[in-house]
Amino acid sequence: VTKSFEITKQKVETPKAITDLVYNGLEITGVTTSNLYTVTGGTAKFFGSYIANVTLNDTDNYEWAEAFDGTIEWSIAKAQLTVTANDEEVTYGDLAPSYTVTYNGFVNNETKEVLGGELSFACEYEKTSNVGNYDIVASGYTSDNYEITYVNGSIKVNQKEVGLTWGEVEFIYNGVNQLPTATATGLVNNDECLVTVTGAKVNVGEYEATASSLSNSNYKLPVNVTKEFEIKKAQLTVTVNDEEVTYGDLAPSYTVTY
Repeated sequence: VTKSFEITKQKVETPKAITDLVYNGLEITGVTTSNLYTVTGGTAKFFGSYIANVTLNDTDNYEWAEAFDGTIEWSIAKAQLTVTANDEEVTYGDLAPSYTVTYNGFVNNETKEVLGGELSFACEYEKTSNVGNYDIVASGYTSDNYEITYVNGSIKVNQKEVGLTWGEVEFIYNGVNQLPTATATGLVNNDECLVTVTGAKVNVGEYEATASSLSNSNYKLPVNVTKEFEIKKAQLTVTVNDEEVTYGDLAPSYTVTY
């Protein structure tokens, strides 16, 4: 007695593309694997789109669980690389510094040497620029495997400290306010900068004058802004006027000249 029976092929789940793959500098597998089928073109290293071909190892006993043409599209995205212009700080009148950047996002110990193009900077600052902040803008790199984002830096221009040269510090009383004058030294860019001095006095004595402000906001006063000065007594001569009388006259009213 015989009985017919049938052994059907085992269903194999269709392989899938692995998603969200990002360049990491290493060989990346983009398709799910199994010992039941062979994948060619399923690994790559660099950014791009790929097509993998998949074939069953034993078509006599296995078949795909659903219609499948044997190809799978998969991809590797670019890694994110941030290039940040480093902040700088200068004093008014300085030459522009050499600008630099910091990198964040290189993978597998890679460096800027893997980038194409040429790094360049744009900044409005120059040695005659006023005190303030100016953007440092980096650009110029290209890359097959990195998506490059640039972050601006800033250059801060600080006030330049002046020196002070004081004028005459000894005065003779004259009935009006007196005080020394001060001149700012160490100026650049053919600038003018007037010094306001306070502390004027009228009467005889020893006093202290203070350089209180500058007319040019690109400069600042030094730490020592005071200067001692003296108003001395004026010389006053009182002369008795000559008189003339005739013998026997009463004495006149005497007078003086100042």
